[in-house]
Amino acid sequence: MNYTSFQNPVRKRFTSKEQIVIKNPIGKMVSAGQKNDKSSLKTDKLQSLTSINADIIESEASKLGIDRESTKKEALKEALKEDAKKEATARETVKELMQVEPRSLFVAKSVFPFDLFPDKLSIEETRVNIVNRQFFFTRHITSIGIDNIIDVSVQTSIFFATLHITSKMYVQNVVEPFEIDFLKKNDAIKARNIIEGLRIIISKQVDTTKISINELVKEVEELGKPNGISA
Repeated sequence: MNYTSFQNPVRKRFTSKEQIVIKNPIGKMVSAGQKNDKSSLKTDKLQSLTSINADIIESEASKLGIDRESTKKEALKEALKEDAKKEATARETVKELMQVEPRSLFVAKSVFPFDLFPDKLSIEETRVNIVNRQFFFTRHITSIGIDNIIDVSVQTSIFFATLHITSKMYVQNVVEPFEIDFLKKNDAIKARNIIEGLRIIISKQVDTTKISINELVKEVEELGKPNGISA
């Protein structure tokens, strides 16, 4: 009697070479929960250490007698003292400047009667003053810092000359160049040379307060001459 052996097809699938691993989702959840517990424990430890450190700092500060409010008050007092010192220094500087009178190096006027109301030019160490007269008892005064002047030129005729002064304000389209007409030719050329010499000295930050007026005028006029042209 012949017996036919039947093989289980389901069992045949699982051979030694082909193993199927069945992952356990419950195990995953358990391991993830353990990781979360560990991270939470670390966070709790860090928080506890931080609080302990803060307590230690507070206790040490209290031992040393350190008070935050008193520290703020001391800092405010120091800031007020510093501001008071700066204010006092500024006042002293203003007083010193008021005591120093500006020295006039050269003065020129337009010629009457060609100019019925003659204009006046006054050159000081740090500025140029122009007084324009248009009628009786009326005048317009303009002061230009030497460091603000960018060009000085002279236009001459047979008898007279016109002095042109251009400032930085003209470059910014704020004002027109300043002109003084009917000046004597020698006065206009001398004024131009002095202004140019002062521009050079101020650009080099030279202190001229200890130089006499006569010496200063000679030096700046010689310094400002173009190609040796004399007044």
